[in-house]
Amino acid sequence: MTTSAILRVILGPDSCQRVVFSAGLPSAVTELETEIKNQCKIKELFRLQFVDTLFGNEFMNLTPMEAVQDKATVKLMYTSCKPLDGHADQRVDRCLFPTTSHPDDSTFSSDDSTVVLTSPESTFSRSLWPDTFHIPSFSYDVELKLEKAHEAFREKGTLLIPDPKLKSDIQGLIQEIKFKVYVTDREFDQVAKALVLRHQCLLEKGSGTGYGEWKTSLKYKLSNYRTHLRKVGCPEISAEFRHITTMPLQSRFLSQLDLHSANLLRVFVKRSGQQGKTLRDIVSMMTDDVDAGRKCIIKGLCMYLNGDPKDLVQEYMDMTEGNTLSAIERTVVGIYVARQTPCSNSSDVGVILEGVVVLRDLENVALATAMLFGFFYILYMRYPSKLHYTLEVIQKIIMELDAADLSRKAQSLTSKVDQ
Repeated sequence: MTTSAILRVILGPDSCQRVVFSAGLPSAVTELETEIKNQCKIKELFRLQFVDTLFGNEFMNLTPMEAVQDKATVKLMYTSCKPLDGHADQRVDRCLFPTTSHPDDSTFSSDDSTVVLTSPESTFSRSLWPDTFHIPSFSYDVELKLEKAHEAFREKGTLLIPDPKLKSDIQGLIQEIKFKVYVTDREFDQVAKALVLRHQCLLEKGSGTGYGEWKTSLKYKLSNYRTHLRKVGCPEISAEFRHITTMPLQSRFLSQLDLHSANLLRVFVKRSGQQGKTLRDIVSMMTDDVDAGRKCIIKGLCMYLNGDPKDLVQEYMDMTEGNTLSAIERTVVGIYVARQTPCSNSSDVGVILEGVVVLRDLENVALATAMLFGFFYILYMRYPSKLHYTLEVIQKIIMELDAADLSRKAQSLTSKVDQ
């Protein structure tokens, strides 16, 4: 007998509704969105967010359905808004702000920028700073408050002094830049300036630039996020992963990797050309040591999918040496192995995100790979381009999560493994 489910749906400021699913929760987010749209009679475009216990019960974009359980709360984030001036043909669509703009410009007009309400999700692709910085749409209630403030600014020149809650919501802009290793002072300047260009009611009275305090507050927000990231450990990652997927992260990854190892090795050695030679060199380094064998399989997987194993695993001799520290700070995402001597079996293995060592003292590369994947999965981050196919195969083939839609490379590997 199918058990029904119910969700609390936040539609906007002071507006919530119960949505009942007589046949239980749908298996896909798109189906959930359709059901909410029909029951609540929503006509606007929207995406869903859920309450993420990992980050202090803040709302995060809903990607896998496993993040939502019966009697949970979800919130609608509207991705389209009416024009602020009420004229559709005059709606401005995007915040274009050349990276070559000088940050010390103290004056600007409507010709400096055109603004679009977009809602890009936080992705690692932002590790490369965009040519133009896009201001995302905020939540429905924030946009409503800003719209009213904009009307007051347009009619009377009144500037908005946001309350702490509204200011915190606006600082959510940090979601758009937090996955870049280095955010320079000029780039922070660009973000803050783009914000007040889009929402001129947020201009700061008496400020030389009009956005100095916004720039400072965004810096603090990013710093606080990275401080939190440093405190997240293996138990928290594993617990959140199990909460989302109902499966153990470490044991599942290791057992599935071992299950596929023989077939992957068979595929690797059949590869021709220079890539095949490199793969056979990697395979030749395998010994009876289980951990070393798993490391070779993971490196081979990177190479087979046209990646560079060094983009995933970097080995260093001295973690306190200046060049090593500099290399780590430049690493967007990866695994490090630190040895005392070239032939030493004793090593420190850890995970790097955004130039920060977020996990250390792991037992081996395979465990570090599992934890790295876990970070991506529980934080709903897109995979970086250089590791995209490797992490996709880990997710969809090794871990068997959301395996319905495979890229061509993943499909090709699957067909060869199954032969």
